[in-house]
Order: sequence, then structure tokens, then C-alpha cells
Amino acid sequence: MKIYFCHSRDFDYKNDLYKPVRESVLNKQHEIIFPHEDESSTINTKDVIKNSDVVFAEVSFPATGLGIELGWADTYAVPIVCFSKTGAKISGSLKFITKNFIEYVDTEDLVEKTQKFLTSFKLISVANTNEKREIVDIKGNKKQLGCLGCAIQKGEVESPGGSIASTKYFDAHQDYEIPIPGFVILASKRHLQSVDEFTNEEKTDFIEFLSHLRQTMRKACGVQVVYLIQEEDTSHHFHVWMFPRHDWLMERFGRKIQSVRPIMEYARENMKTPKNLQKVDEAMEKMKKYFQKEFAPK
Repeated sequence: MKIYFCHSRDFDYKNDLYKPVRESVLNKQHEIIFPHEDESSTINTKDVIKNSDVVFAEVSFPATGLGIELGWADTYAVPIVCFSKTGAKISGSLKFITKNFIEYVDTEDLVEKTQKFLTSFKLISVANTNEKREIVDIKGNKKQLGCLGCAIQKGEVESPGGSIASTKYFDAHQDYEIPIPGFVILASKRHLQSVDEFTNEEKTDFIEFLSHLRQTMRKACGVQVVYLIQEEDTSHHFHVWMFPRHDWLMERFGRKIQSVRPIMEYARENMKTPKNLQKVDEAMEKMKKYFQKEFAPK
């Protein structure tokens, strides 16, 4: 896991933060990044934060730069954990960007509680997330990718037609590999596997976004029935298939959920035609326009 630590300069951060973390098991288990470890070079912390799995912030000492970095993390929907020394008075505004707070007594306590938090919050990276495989998109383009969801969020690859709609924590797009019109993938922006890993903010965002997308599919594309499928036996990004039960497909393969896999394989092999891809594009445009009209912030 890639972890970025941000902090004020108003304390001995090299001895009280950098050294104990580097000498702990955390340094062996994760990729730890400190902003001022090498004073001879500068790093683009905005990009580092954007590509981090979690940001830990030492907030015992307020600082403008620290606030800016936490703002970036919040904008990019990177989970934030604030930790402070016992007795420190921290900013009340922090509760608007995270519900994750750790109070520690000394450096040993800090390391121990950080490790416990990572374990309990289920932010431990899946070992084979970086194993790459060849993925062919609906237009026949081939890419060697690990986690497709992470690749889309980091801009390494674009989902066909781009995003249908997006919230702070989730994104919706046409399925990357299967050219079925109206086949929507609802994916988290951060890498996780199960709904029980959602923060409270993600829980609220998810159910509202799911409801809005379902209405969009019904009103914009006439999709009357969908199958909602979420698999946890995968190392890839959390995502929900919003699979449209089109009558013209169900007449051939049946109307039970067991038909989904055969339909997907048939579509993968036989539906990458210019005529059908145009239908896919048209469905995406209809959904984008409807969602923007009905649910975009006024």
C-alpha cells in the first residue's frame, strides 16, 4: 500500500515521526512517503497524494500547507486518517473531511495504533493487485493492466466513452470489455473490495448514486429490469455490475441470472460491430444527458 504522511514543520518530525515509522514493520509492509525526508529534492505532493491509497496526517500542529494537502486528499477521495498527540487541540473542521482519528501518547504508541488501524480498516493491499493481464476493450484495443478500476481512476486507461456520471467517491461507466448497450459499472474511486469497507460518507454516497443510476437507466434507455451483481472473490476494484436485462438477449439465453455469463461471452465475441458500438455510444450519451439534467448540482 502507498501511504503518504503529511504534517506541520513545527515539531521534530524527523525524529518523532519519520524515524519511528521507518524503523517499524510499517516500512516493510508498505510504501511510505514523507514530504521532507530528502531536503535536497522536492516532490510533487499533489500527484503523490492523488496516487496514494491513504493519507496519514499529524494534526497536533496546524499549518497552512498541511491544510492544502488534506484538501487535495479530500478532492481525490483518498482516505484520510488524522493522528494527534494526547492533549493537543486540533481543528474542529477536520471532522468534515474524515471520521478517522487516532490519539497517541508517544512514538511507539503511534506506530502500534497506525498498524492496528490499517488492519481493522481493511486497507491492506491485495498482494496480486499489480499482477497484469491482457484486457481487450469493447473496441478491440488491448492493454496490459493490473487492477482495471485503479487504472481508470489514475488515468492510465479511459473507459469507453468516458464517465457516465461521477460523485466524490464513485464513478459510473460503460463496461470496459462487454459491448452491451446500457451495461453500467458502478465503481469505487479508491481500491477496496467490499461494502463493509465503506466509510460512512461512502455508504451514503453509494446508495444515492446507485438509485440515481438505476433511474437513469430506466428513463434514458428504457431498461425495465437489471441484475445487480458484486463479486468479492477478486483482487480488483470494488464494482457493481448494473446488467440490463434486454428482452432481445433474454429471448435467446433465458431470463434467469445464470444467463448473464453466457450473454457476456456472446457479446464479447459477436457484438463488437460498428452498428452495435454505435448503439452503445448512443446509450451512454442518453444516460449522461439524463443524469446531468436530473441529478447534477444546481
